[in-house]
Amino acid sequence: MKLLLCFAITSGLAISPVMAQTSAPGGSITGTLFDSIGDPVDNNAVQAKNAQSGVVFKTTTSAAGKYTLADLPPGTYDISVAAPGLRPFEKKGISVQASQTASLDIRLGDTTQLNTLGEDRTHQVADLKRHRPPSGPTPRTADGKPDLSGVWWRPTTVDPGKPEFLPSALAIQKQRTDSNGK
Repeated sequence: MKLLLCFAITSGLAISPVMAQTSAPGGSITGTLFDSIGDPVDNNAVQAKNAQSGVVFKTTTSAAGKYTLADLPPGTYDISVAAPGLRPFEKKGISVQASQTASLDIRLGDTTQLNTLGEDRTHQVADLKRHRPPSGPTPRTADGKPDLSGVWWRPTTVDPGKPEFLPSALAIQKQRTDSNGK
């Protein structure tokens, strides 16, 4: 019995340093995600990839664009973000220490569309909410071909606006009207 008790105690002592190493407190990365004009980007994925192990940690931004990647094992991380209508972001070599918080505010740049009406982030996010891709097998027509009738959609015009002539065009119109009346 004494031998069994000694074995249990020494085994516990041998295991405790290992357990202490695996339960070391993690660090975190926190910040705010902004678009190209400084507005916060909400409900967007932010991910951190551990450069040594390759393990990926993910979180989602809040309504105010804030994010926190918590309980990260100490090490070096590569941060990446992609948002509809904005240029993707990647930053390598963010160091995370045990029980420490690293701060990283992210500002995503414009793509080549430069916030053109209908191509800006607001419209792309609205289109993604309105038009979700179908899940499951591809629907088929009666003759067995893929049914793509639901794939094509037309964006709706919310405010068509009123076209206005430039002052130079109004001057040309007036000149032509005056010339025709003579």
